[in-house]
This record gives sequence, structure tokens and C-alpha cells, in this order.
Amino acid sequence: MVTPEVQGIDLFKITNRSISGWIPNLKMGAAVRQLFCSQLEERLLLWLEYHPLVVNYARGDIDPEFATKYRLPIPQHASFAIGYTFESKPHHYLPDVVDTLANGTLFIC
Repeated sequence: MVTPEVQGIDLFKITNRSISGWIPNLKMGAAVRQLFCSQLEERLLLWLEYHPLVVNYARGDIDPEFATKYRLPIPQHASFAIGYTFESKPHHYLPDVVDTLANGTLFIC
């Protein structure tokens, strides 16, 4: 079965809201900005930034066009869609953040 391509989202267009802010992401090798849309996302990103087992992290729900436009890092396989079925209909979940742990494990938040 071939999975259809899932487009990432434009965070400036979801529910007619804009982003809440940016935090620096120093784990990407150079200081880059990571955006957040809520206080919960901000806290998650800060936790990932300072956790010693997290090697790097990036948004998992944005598409490459949005990332390029705003100079954001994106995971290698972005947008990172996870397929599931609800009420016999296929859906896709786009995680807020995809990160890599020190042992090479991919972690989805």
C-alpha cells in the first residue's frame, strides 16, 4: 500500500491564529529559531533544549516551504505524518516536534 503524501501546515494559518513566539535552538549546531503556538509548546521546546539526552529537535508538523520561508530547521522526513484509522476513515497525525536522542532513537512529541 502506498501512503499518500501529507502536506505540512502553515502555522500562521491554523485556526486564524499566529505563532506566540520563538525560542533559540542551540542544539542544531548554530543558533536557530524554533517557533511555538502555545505556552505548552514553549515549555516542551525548552525541556528538549536543556535535556542532556536530546541531541537535536525540530518541528514535525511544518512543510518544507514554510520552513524555508522562515529559515526553520525541519526533520529529515518532514512533514512527519503518522497514519491512523478512526471510525473506519484514514487520518494523519502531524507531531509538534520530532527529536533525536543520544542513542540515535527518533522521539516524537
